[in-house]
Amino acid sequence: MNLITFKKLVLSIFIAGGLLAHVSALALPEESPSGAAPTKKAYQDKLNSLTSSLDLLEERVRQLSLGKPSQPDTPPVPEPTPPSPSPPSATPESEYLESVELPLVAGTIDDIIDQEVLIPKPENKYYITLSSNLNFASDTKISTISGIGHLDSEVGYGFEAEFGRSFSFFDLGFAFAYDRHELEDLVIGINPLGGEGYNTAYRFLLKPGINLDFNDRVGIKTGADLGVISRHSTFSVPSIGFEQSNDEISFVWGLRLSLIAKLNENHSLFFGYAFADYPEVERFNDIYMNSLEAGYTGRF
Repeated sequence: MNLITFKKLVLSIFIAGGLLAHVSALALPEESPSGAAPTKKAYQDKLNSLTSSLDLLEERVRQLSLGKPSQPDTPPVPEPTPPSPSPPSATPESEYLESVELPLVAGTIDDIIDQEVLIPKPENKYYITLSSNLNFASDTKISTISGIGHLDSEVGYGFEAEFGRSFSFFDLGFAFAYDRHELEDLVIGINPLGGEGYNTAYRFLLKPGINLDFNDRVGIKTGADLGVISRHSTFSVPSIGFEQSNDEISFVWGLRLSLIAKLNENHSLFFGYAFADYPEVERFNDIYMNSLEAGYTGRF
């Protein structure tokens, strides 16, 4: 039982006791001082007063049973509402957005849509070249016990494979090349002796070059050949029992110039001229090699 309920109970007992004492006092009318019997009107007044007291007692009991105060109801005073916390101020989006200036494009929307979008294409840095050639060698001279003999050089052939890298218009490649041409008709003095033989050469080359484009389809390439050559020369004349064969490894150099026809950005064909100086091999003198070459270059 809490304190409020206890107070209500004590108050109810107190009020009920007081009312009962009041009712007892009003139960019988007081005798008049003269000793005469009370009149009917006096009884009626006492009864009305008793009825009012009972009604008041009933109302107080009802109020106490319902837990309502005896005084007139007054509207409850609302408790002060604590101020609601203001939401954090939103940070303007402009503080997080970087100002970007877009380039102005002249023309209507349709013109802008119709414009071609240019996407930079990756640069192809490496290339491979395959070529073949026809070579025309100068006549070969050979030293014999009878004097210097002259040998006729036939039209020869060869092929070359190159792998390299491009640096803008400058190319740097490494190549392997093979050449061969036939030798015949040994002549010493004015005496033709016949016979047959050949010259072969294996070359390992460093090939710097420069590309110059005339337009998107045509260009030229010029460069040098610097490297090592392994040359083998042999000749024999069976009728006189003559045979000579020599090998030599030495330095070789050359120059070349080519006309390029581009099929597209990655593939091209070329046709050109090359010159090389093959060093001497013991009894065989040095020779000058002139070549016409054609080939294919692929870039990746």
